[in-house]
Amino acid sequence: MPTPRAAAETAITSLSNHFVFRKLGLCYDYYAEVTALLSPPLPELKDVKAGLPNPRGVGSGLADCALNGALLFDGLATRVELGIAAADEGLIYDRLIGGLIRLATIAPRHTVIAGLTPDGKGYYPPVGYEATLYWAYQAWRAGTTPTGALDSQTKIRSIGGHWVGDLWTGKLQTLETDETALVRGIIKPALLAVGYRLTGEDKWKDLAINALDVAAPLAAATPLRELFNAQLALRLLADIFYPFKPRRYPSPNQKKKADAEPEVKEPPVIDTRFVVAHEKILAKMKEIAPLFLPSLRAGKNFAPRFLDERPTLDWREVKNDIPWGRIAHEADTLAAPLFACLGLFWANDKQFTDAAAAALTEMLAALPVEKLWLARALTPLPLLHGLGVENGCWDADLNDYQLAWNKDDSLVEKFLAPNYDHANPLQAGHNEKRARTRVVAPVAPAPVATPAAETKYAGKNANHRHHRHRRRR
Repeated sequence: MPTPRAAAETAITSLSNHFVFRKLGLCYDYYAEVTALLSPPLPELKDVKAGLPNPRGVGSGLADCALNGALLFDGLATRVELGIAAADEGLIYDRLIGGLIRLATIAPRHTVIAGLTPDGKGYYPPVGYEATLYWAYQAWRAGTTPTGALDSQTKIRSIGGHWVGDLWTGKLQTLETDETALVRGIIKPALLAVGYRLTGEDKWKDLAINALDVAAPLAAATPLRELFNAQLALRLLADIFYPFKPRRYPSPNQKKKADAEPEVKEPPVIDTRFVVAHEKILAKMKEIAPLFLPSLRAGKNFAPRFLDERPTLDWREVKNDIPWGRIAHEADTLAAPLFACLGLFWANDKQFTDAAAAALTEMLAALPVEKLWLARALTPLPLLHGLGVENGCWDADLNDYQLAWNKDDSLVEKFLAPNYDHANPLQAGHNEKRARTRVVAPVAPAPVATPAAETKYAGKNANHRHHRHRRRR
């Protein structure tokens, strides 16, 4: 019987090998062989421009890149911070940061998109604030975790300052103009709060508190995705509007930082508005939590026989049957209960935490994780395991791990080096069609200049040496 720990590790391996396209740092929606990612079913730039398979990209394989990346990154960051991450999980950790940056920089100004075509150029127009919420979720996590590299966090904070300004001035472009009470009262304040955490500018904090309205109506008939978005936004608000407690199992980087900081003799001044807002937010999260219970029970309807189906997943061959039978079954009986488990864990109430842990353990009893074809049925598993360990559900797992992350340097440059993909063709996701057979030897490093050569072109001559060589050629 798979344990939550084993399921999380298997999910990370499967996502790394069959869903994450490391050249873009994006986690696509559907399973793909290493040698088949750059062929159908993923759309190309011309397909996106033509609005195929539909203007919103549903069923294209790109629709949930932002959500997949955010959940997977949060799960990896949580495991790293708790000291329970395996040594090779860093292979895609910083790649996902690269994907996060691309989603906010490749699109036109005033736009945050949900995914990119494999060539990194095509994208579907954003619908509402959902893609922005998922981007902000990952940006908040990547920009504040002590395991993140400083150069990556600096870039993310710079991007965050731009889009939060667009959000407040109304320049952020979406296909929907009508804002619901949920968007106005919870999701937008959460985005403003993330902007405050990324930029450190108090004006975004003040605007977020003033705009917060937790009275947004949510009922049993509310779609699960909308409930999840609301609980996710509340989670961001709860962590940002109150000085959050350190994790019970700090990483080595957290310990170093705590040891280096001078002891504070006087207690910090806490903004009372934070305390009031935090109490309202926690109450709303507990109010929403029971609405996830019906979806939690959907896991009992999972039928392993669907895993014997091997559809092409090519939207070009299907006219009116998107999503496909197997994908729809995984979404309804696996992804939905897993998202419900997250909603219950985030409520931070023992009653709901125990219910989520029990349901997850029962689901995993007969679940072949390595055979799943839907990313949304995999990306919550690492995070759920980390949350379970943090809440004492699976504390015994801590005895089986060693601290695996104690690096001060960024992995971004290492994994984005031009030669890395060819030298390591089967690590951290998909590669070109020849990935399984072609391995190129590492390129020898360039010779280091001698002190004499360095001083030869010192001063103003350094600005002209390349021009002299160009004229000679």
